[in-house]
Amino acid sequence: MTAFPPLHIDDEKEHPVAIGISSFGIGGNNAHAIVEEYHPKVRSIHTNGHVNEELLQQHGLFIFSTKSSDSLYKQVVSFNEWLKQIEPQDDERSFLARISQQLLLKRTISHEHLAIFVSANRAELQQQLDLFLQKQSIPGLLVTKSVSSNCPRICFVFSGQGPQWWAMGRELYSSEPIFRQWIQRINEEFIKINGGEFNLVNEMIEKTEKESRVNDTNIAQPALFAVQVGLAAVLVSWHIFPSAIVSHSAGEQAAAFISGRVSLNEAVRIVYNRSRLQHRNTRQDDNINLLFQILRQFSSLKEQYEEIQIILESIWFLSFEYSCAKNIHSHDKYFALLVQLSEINSNEIIQQAAKGILWQLKQTISINTNITNKLIISKPSKHIMFSYNHDSKDLVNQICQDLRNSGYRTWMDTDDMHGSTLDCMAHAIEQACLVILCITEKYKTSPNCQSEAEYAYRLKKPFVPILLQSKYKPDGWLGIILGTRLYIDFTKNDFDSNYNKLVKEIEATIK
Repeated sequence: MTAFPPLHIDDEKEHPVAIGISSFGIGGNNAHAIVEEYHPKVRSIHTNGHVNEELLQQHGLFIFSTKSSDSLYKQVVSFNEWLKQIEPQDDERSFLARISQQLLLKRTISHEHLAIFVSANRAELQQQLDLFLQKQSIPGLLVTKSVSSNCPRICFVFSGQGPQWWAMGRELYSSEPIFRQWIQRINEEFIKINGGEFNLVNEMIEKTEKESRVNDTNIAQPALFAVQVGLAAVLVSWHIFPSAIVSHSAGEQAAAFISGRVSLNEAVRIVYNRSRLQHRNTRQDDNINLLFQILRQFSSLKEQYEEIQIILESIWFLSFEYSCAKNIHSHDKYFALLVQLSEINSNEIIQQAAKGILWQLKQTISINTNITNKLIISKPSKHIMFSYNHDSKDLVNQICQDLRNSGYRTWMDTDDMHGSTLDCMAHAIEQACLVILCITEKYKTSPNCQSEAEYAYRLKKPFVPILLQSKYKPDGWLGIILGTRLYIDFTKNDFDSNYNKLVKEIEATIK
């Protein structure tokens, strides 16, 4: 369409242009509209030579969003009570701006029920809150219900290690300035902490395929982080924004940075340490030194539980090797750090993981050096030991008591332990004529249960598996230990019939 020619008004006084539009449909659907030219109302900030302070005031936006009207009311009540308790601030404008920003950053801002307050100062906001709670209307207050949109939603997916390849991102690096700027910026952050170990631009853009180290973990993960952040930056520059972000493994750091949960410096530091930790290294001593160096760094930071758990899992695998176990056990600082994590760490999972390593260290050293620890166990003769997770304690205790009533010697960690927990567990396995593995998903994910089962497996102790969780199929390390062994399913049929099957299996195994 070409532009309309200018319209002229003969009157001396200017009037807004008004146009009538008619649409006559073939099927009889007619529509008529009158459109008037928009003239913004210009209000000067100057009145009689003085600045109008009211027009210069900045207004804050305060949004509350919940799933129901009742919870919306409760949320505003809670905020109102909190605001009244806060003493007047020297800089009220900055104080309100911070509150507004925090409310806008809340994940719940997209919920259905909304209350929106537009206030220039604290007194005005307080008045609006009070009137809202009295269910009265006032300028600057909007209570509404959001309407769902049928527009397609976009999800950004950040992958883990694996899709990297030589020369990835080179075309984007040369053609997209934003992508290139982010690669260079991320490279600068890595250079600050890697001591010249690598240069991302050199590894990704300049090296030949023969020279490339992109498949080495300590290069692949930083490169994937840089590429994924750069791609996200390009998409955002094209006004493509995600409604959701998901990630896996090494992609979690890029997702955390893009979503604003960590800074670039924090994300780069995590990627660097994580990739070094997982990098293949043939020298076990170097592995141990590197692991404890990184463990010490993360232990000094608050709430780095996931990273610490990954490191402890790697140390636990090494603790089965005699040379590694002896190295860790004889190193005062390494051993002290494990003891510290097992006793005073606030995270229960980390505590249990550290205890599992300490227990395994003693077992590995004891087996290889024929050291006999002095343990005190109430029944030193051969017995049937129950290896279980405490989520199934009640059922295991019932089975144990029935076996005792039938004349069997049994061992559980609830009443047959004195002194060191780790020593008692080891001795209980060594003195067992049979180990009953009480299988649940939590049993499989417990480091302590895994240590017990694998220690019994290494000592070639006979075992009988019983399933205590419906429809659970053992996999991973537990699946390897069980092999094709059939287990007694206590989640099916009645208890007595399953108990009789267990007794028959015990008799057949210990003969």
